[in-house]
Amino acid sequence: MLKSVALFGTSADPPTIGHKKILEELSKIYDFTISYVSNNPNKKHKEDISIRSHLLKTLIEDLDNPKILFNQRLSSKWAVESIKKCKKIYEFNNLDFVIGSDLIKDIFSWKNFDKII
Repeated sequence: MLKSVALFGTSADPPTIGHKKILEELSKIYDFTISYVSNNPNKKHKEDISIRSHLLKTLIEDLDNPKILFNQRLSSKWAVESIKKCKKIYEFNNLDFVIGSDLIKDIFSWKNFDKII
């Protein structure tokens, strides 16, 4: 059973060096870091989700770190749904949902915020 998991959903529009650094740092703290691309209902995206997910998957593959996983099946525009999907697929003791600092101002208005916390 996994001990600790960081779930890092991102719009990755586009994936950046910042995303890469976050993933690398999370892999030092957690047993596994799982990432995916989603459409944020509060953002207007420049690229289609299929392009963004391909780019993030490529970035993660280039990291060549077995502790960093890409799983696009977790994607949902609602964080609470992605967390539920993750819990169904993976067994773990501890899950931390990681967000970018650009989302902090909006998090209190997210769907089922109380369940995410």
